Amino acid sequence: MRRCKIPTGCKLPAHPCCADCGDKTCEARCWNSPERCGCWEDSSAPESKATQPGRPAKIDPQTVLALYRQGLLQFQIAQRLECSPAAVSRILRKLGVTGHG
Repeated sequence: MRRCKIPTGCKLPAHPCCADCGDKTCEARCWNSPERCGCWEDSSAPESKATQPGRPAKIDPQTVLALYRQGLLQFQIAQRLECSPAAVSRILRKLGVTGHG
């Protein structure tokens, strides 16, 4: 299904592209063909890992520790493992790590 990219787009729950929208009174309706205006994207693609709801995957404490011992900072480890810096800090605290050096 095509999904509208216009910020004030369709009011319908699935945000169909204007050409697919049955609401003729839609204020965001684009009267051009979708191929011409480019106001749509294909929403049939699977969602990325970052946008999926639910609890994130478990973080391996030994991986965190290994990266920390390589000299990476907590926020760098968090970026690499795609988690929060607080999660990295919590894991290091549980492992008894107090600081670099």
